[in-house]
Amino acid sequence: MGGDLRRSGAVDGVRFTVFDSSNTPKMRDNAATSVFEAEDGTLWIGHSSGELTCYRNGRFEAVALPAGWPEGRIFALRTDAAGDLWAINVRGLVARLRDGLVLTAPSGSASGLLVVARSKTGTIWVGHDGRLSQLEGGRLTPVELPEGASAYVHGICASEDGGLWVASSGRLRKWRGTNLVEDLGPAPWGRTPVTSFVETKAGEFGGWEFEPGLLSAAWARERAWHRGWRAKTGTQNPGLGHRGIQSRKRLCVRLGNRAAGRS
Repeated sequence: MGGDLRRSGAVDGVRFTVFDSSNTPKMRDNAATSVFEAEDGTLWIGHSSGELTCYRNGRFEAVALPAGWPEGRIFALRTDAAGDLWAINVRGLVARLRDGLVLTAPSGSASGLLVVARSKTGTIWVGHDGRLSQLEGGRLTPVELPEGASAYVHGICASEDGGLWVASSGRLRKWRGTNLVEDLGPAPWGRTPVTSFVETKAGEFGGWEFEPGLLSAAWARERAWHRGWRAKTGTQNPGLGHRGIQSRKRLCVRLGNRAAGRS
């Protein structure tokens, strides 16, 4: 959704019902900044104000967050392996709804960069200001990468086989637990932050790259694509900025015939 629940109308002939504070009193903030559907079908909605709403059994409900939870955009909502919901805000605070536990994600030196990923089994990873941590058992544990303290994590995504793809220091590598299991070498996007990033069952990667200013669709074509990488799309989408960055570009790439095995 990424913006405002007040958007309405028809897209490709499909009509949408509008829910906002004028017709849904339990929704005190119309700006939705994160949406997550839990395993039980509950739809969780995080807002720009730091408030939380849920939709279940045909009803919207305002949900109380821990005392002292600061104002500010909820960046992501995820459930862990135990089914507990966690809210992650733009300051790197991570709150568990069940008991109000609030953790602070360890941070690096890349101010303003936040990335979140979740495996199918409920392992959650948080990259805060360039440093990667794993959330498990109610604790955030830093994930040590080969670069050590100088590691710059600028994108993460859960892999189809339960591992984690990490874009760090310009490279793309996959980890399973503490083991490095695949290294694809230098990534075609270099050290550019890739804040939303997925691997499909077909072996393709899709993501959003963020750079200051407007991004040219030709940017992807001018890159030195190698080892089978190629641009699938490269489109501008102004106005969906990330903490002061004013635009983002969609990029889908694929590594050779990865869907059929190794390239």
